[in-house]
Amino acid sequence: MPTINRRILLDDCDAAGVVFGPRIAALAHHAYEEVLAEVGIDLAALIRAGEIALPYVHLECEFRAPMQHGDLIAIEVTCGRIGASSYTVHINFSRDQGRGQESCARVSQTHVAIACATRAKIDLPVCIREALAALTVCPS
Repeated sequence: MPTINRRILLDDCDAAGVVFGPRIAALAHHAYEEVLAEVGIDLAALIRAGEIALPYVHLECEFRAPMQHGDLIAIEVTCGRIGASSYTVHINFSRDQGRGQESCARVSQTHVAIACATRAKIDLPVCIREALAALTVCPS
């Protein structure tokens, strides 16, 4: 699955020196956008075209271990469910602790396809559905 590696920067952290909740949500969305580009979805072009949008309608964050300034974090993005008009992506933040990967945070985002003109829910276009399928983890 696609993984984005990113160092935690000073502006990611609060006064205690750890990444704070809203910043984790933003980092998750950045990784999601980068991975969409890797599987062929140019979100910027989609938005500029002004026909459909893919806003998230549900966001969950689970904080498991603090991420601190300087940590090198691996951010893995997978697609968990693809419905008729919506899909859910899972973003896992982890770091190497020398004895294996430690999960630091997990984020789930549910997105829905809408028509920009009406803001009404629409079916996911086939090209988006196919690109997201590349991010789906198949059970073994």
